[in-house]
This record gives sequence, C-alpha cells and structure tokens, in this order.
Amino acid sequence: MTSAVASPYYETPTKKHGVFYHTNWSCYARNYQVKDLPISNMTDIVYAFFNIAADGTVSSGDTWADFQNPFIGNGVPPQNTWSSPSNDLGLFGQFQKLRQQGSTFNLALAIGGWTWSTNFSTAMSTAVSRQNIVTSLTNILKPWPGLFNGICIDWEYLSDNGVNYGNAGNTVSSHDATNFIEFLKLLREEMKGFRIYLAVTAAPENIKMPVQSIHPLVDEFHVMTYDFHSSSFGDTITGHQTNLRPSSYGTYSVEEAVSVWLGYGVPSSKIFIGAALYSRGFANTGGLGKSCSGTSPDMSWEPGVVDYKSLPLPGAVELWDPLARAGYSFDSVKRLVNSYDTVESVKEKCQFVFDNDLGGIICWETSADFPYENPKSLIKTIYNNLTHGSAEIASDKVLVKPTAPGQMFSS
Repeated sequence: MTSAVASPYYETPTKKHGVFYHTNWSCYARNYQVKDLPISNMTDIVYAFFNIAADGTVSSGDTWADFQNPFIGNGVPPQNTWSSPSNDLGLFGQFQKLRQQGSTFNLALAIGGWTWSTNFSTAMSTAVSRQNIVTSLTNILKPWPGLFNGICIDWEYLSDNGVNYGNAGNTVSSHDATNFIEFLKLLREEMKGFRIYLAVTAAPENIKMPVQSIHPLVDEFHVMTYDFHSSSFGDTITGHQTNLRPSSYGTYSVEEAVSVWLGYGVPSSKIFIGAALYSRGFANTGGLGKSCSGTSPDMSWEPGVVDYKSLPLPGAVELWDPLARAGYSFDSVKRLVNSYDTVESVKEKCQFVFDNDLGGIICWETSADFPYENPKSLIKTIYNNLTHGSAEIASDKVLVKPTAPGQMFSS
C-alpha cells in the first residue's frame, strides 16, 4: 500500500502552538469560509470531522463540502469555476490553495467528535477493522500529498471499563483501551510523518484508560477544558464553563485537569488546554454563584450557546472573576449569565502554558471568533501572546503539581 505524504511539521518561534478546530459545516449557514481564516497568523488547524463506520472505514460525512464545492466567488483566490480541476474543489481544495500560495501551517484531519463516536469501539475491536481505519485514512489523504500532517482521534470517550461516558448509543467494551493501543501502534507504523492527536476529557473521574501505555504513542493530548457547566446541563448554581483556576461555583478547572493528566505521566509538552470561542448559558439567575434553572434563550445556532463574536449580548455587562480567572457576562433584566473566554482569560491561559511548559491551547471553533482586525479576536490574542510572543499580564504565576490518579482537588 502506497503511503500518504505528510507536510513538514511547522514549529513556532516560541515552540508553543495555538490549535484551531475548523468545521466543514461552517461553510453553510455560518458562511465562514477558508478564505476568511487569518491563515498568516495561525499555526495549527484541525479539520473536523470525518465519520468512522463499525467496520473501521473512515469517510467524509459531506462530500460536497469536503471535495466538490467549487466555492465560486467565495473561495481562496484565484477563484474556481465549474471546470476547475478536482484538487481545487471542496474545502480540501481550499486548504490546498493556501499551501500552494506559500502559507505555512499544520493541518490535522479529525475523525469522530461527539456525534460520530458511536462506532469507535466496534471499529477498534479487530485487527481487520483497525487496518481498515488506517487504510481508509491513507486512501483519503493520498490524493492530497503534503496537505495534512496530523490525525486527530476525537473519541468521546475512550474508556477501559465498559462504561459509556459519551453520547447515548455509543458502543463500548472493556477491551477498548487495549484495542486502541494496538491501533495507535499500527497508525504510527503505517502513517509515518503524521502526528497523532487525541482529544480527551477534562473530568478527572472520567479518565478511564491506561494513560502510561498510551501517551508514548500520542504527540498531543487535546484536553477539552470547556463545557464545564451550564444550566442546560442541569446545573442549579451558575458557574464557569472554562475557568483557569478552581472555583467555589463549580467542580472543574483547567488547573485541575492539567494536574491530573500530569499525574498520569503525560509529559507537559504534550498537554494542550482548551479555550472556548462560544458561551455556555445560565437562565433564571441573579448572577455568578446564584441559583439557576433551564436552558438560556440566548443562542447563535443552538439554545444556550452564543458565538464569541456576538458577546456580550445587548443589555449584558461583561465581567471578570479574578479568583477563577474567567470571563462572563450578566444581564440583570433578563437574568441570564453567559460564561466564555475573553482576551483577558486567554492571556491568562497563554501565561499558564508558558509557566507550566505545556504544548499550547486548542480552540473550538474558528467561525465564532471576531474578525482578526478586531482587538477582541482570540486568534489574534493567541498569536500575540503564545505562538509569536509572550503573555504580558500582571497575575501571579499558576504552577501546577501532578495529582496522583484517584485524588481530586477540593475547590
């Protein structure tokens, strides 16, 4: 089998990376195109998502967006026509044009995600199906030599105890972790030159895998340190969804998550923390730390979730929690809180990455950011304060010590 060809890995001046997830559905109602990415100020992109079948076949869930749409009048120049060659078409073709024009960035293909983690367990269960995963990934990427250089496995969530911690309907097995290790060995052997990313939970109680056996086979652990809390999740006290420091208003924090993954033996340079380009809402509340109930009516594309570029909403005031080092907004008339990252909180996270020698920051997702020219852009904030500069904040350093597996922080 002929191998897929990876592009060279791009290292940043600071050796820290900002990894931005870009979804293939952003080209539709969101009307956020590849041409809109401030690519000269981005170092790492994860293309989300491809699906995985029970037999291990990886495939596009939207061939029109991925491979066929010419993006006439709305693409990376020079503009396509209906007779443009196939390698100029689709989102793959758009990224290929950026490569051809000399843009330097790392690009990984993500498979799975919250919705498409259904079949991971079954697909990992046999040697034949594991080979199917690698073969189909190779066949997808072979026609695009030098376009991608990473594979992101977004299995929500891998476990070794037969318990489903993800979406209802996911297949699970107590052999998942053992099978996954065999898959990683195969992927590493047959797709040389491609970095391997693993999206993982930030909830310590849900880390159910032999991390010590897995981390040598993985280049980056994308710790999803967001979606901690929302009244739409059933929370009854308003808290933060992506706070850096522990908070008395919630269970989780970035600091705790990093401490736990370090405690499992993951090298700090492989740990990437999350930043949210969207809010999680709290309804019927008097403010942070107050009672709340129900799903917030504030929304961009789904109830209770607002794109960062729309925040704070009219009538709301943006506020700062200095203890949790987290931003949020409060509308006292509508009695709504939105928890989200801000320029200030992301600067704090950038400093946290430097102070603890982490790999970088992941962001979900590109279409929700302010335009790069806007001083509130978080892509700009990460470029200036992480990948091409250092964070300039007055806060004291937050130095994390590894937490032994099984132990928990007390907020």
